[in-house]
Amino acid sequence: MFIINIVQSKSILEFQNIVMRKLLYLLIPALFFHLNTLQAQELFTNTNVQAAYKKQTRTATGKPGKSYWQNRADYKIDAHFDPANQFLKGSETITYFNNSPDTLTQIIIRLYPDLYKKGVKRSVVIADKDLNTGVQIDDFKIGAEKITNFADSPKAFHDNATLIIKTAFCHILKPS
Repeated sequence: MFIINIVQSKSILEFQNIVMRKLLYLLIPALFFHLNTLQAQELFTNTNVQAAYKKQTRTATGKPGKSYWQNRADYKIDAHFDPANQFLKGSETITYFNNSPDTLTQIIIRLYPDLYKKGVKRSVVIADKDLNTGVQIDDFKIGAEKITNFADSPKAFHDNATLIIKTAFCHILKPS
């Protein structure tokens, strides 16, 4: 009885090995076929990237295309700091060059010192001793037109650490 069991279990093992080999012979070519079809498929590309390809501002490799452009800004900053009073005062002239083929809808200027302004919404805690009055804009002009009211949202809006200049006012934001 003992010998018969060994023979039977040996034949079952041989049968299992034969079945496994045949399955492998079938599965390996199917796996390679599936992998080849995956390589042939294009990867998903979002609509912004597709638009850049169509406008030829980017190539499929990500490098600039033949219609590539880049906006530019030149800054002239005159700053004065009084360390005794911890007071910074200055002026800045920004010359912005719109090299894009599009008219800009707005310009956003980040006023990061306003993150320390009392009453500003922020996601971090600032010690009371570090709070201040924030950025005070005394004079602001685009071209010859002066903005004095930063709550006048059709022209400009100053909130938290952001100054937004709107399009209705920015007639000069057409391509250079």
